[in-house]
Amino acid sequence: MKKKVIFILLVMLFCACLLYMQINKQAKNSGIYTGISEKIFFAMGTVVNIIYDSRDEDKILEAVLFMDNLSRQIKADEAKLSLSENNIPIILSIESVNLYRHAREMYKLSQGRYDPTVITVSKLYGFPDKEWMLPDNAALEKAKANTGLGNIFYNEKYFIKKKDTEIDFSAGSKGYIVDKTAQYMKKMGMKNFIVNAGGDMYADGLKYGTNSFKVYIEKPGDKQS
Repeated sequence: MKKKVIFILLVMLFCACLLYMQINKQAKNSGIYTGISEKIFFAMGTVVNIIYDSRDEDKILEAVLFMDNLSRQIKADEAKLSLSENNIPIILSIESVNLYRHAREMYKLSQGRYDPTVITVSKLYGFPDKEWMLPDNAALEKAKANTGLGNIFYNEKYFIKKKDTEIDFSAGSKGYIVDKTAQYMKKMGMKNFIVNAGGDMYADGLKYGTNSFKVYIEKPGDKQS
């Protein structure tokens, strides 16, 4: 009797699994929301978290690869420009051209307070990934003289650097890469997702397939919010 009960329970469990698989398949084919999945990985010097519709499982790795390739391209362009000789034309990717144009706008609006060439000075202190050190005054003064986005020019064809200036787009590139990745995900047909790269966030579609995403300000009365 005990064996018979166990056998019946196993058959019922097997049938339940088959039924679940069939319902899940039908839901996916019919466009009905079935759940969420999550992809967590490291990129752009931070933890990236993508929450997406489980029906897009076959597309998520391509989205991650797109983000990684774009990040590597921008980093390579930064190094190419920073290490280039003065007064030598340098051609960079359209992505870095876009970031440079945005940086120029922010540089002007902030009256030079936003400056992606400050890496010329900050690297002397070990930033961003070396051990902290205190530079000597001569090296510091030389680096300060070479700092300023006005030392890098773009004439719609190529870049030219007038001084030993280095550049780091990271203050704006993370958000740019998140936006570009989200656009690529939508182009692949992904509809319901959140891309969060250390606080740079893009949300699209519906939360849990039914409700719109809502953005909250934790302290709306706080002037620093």
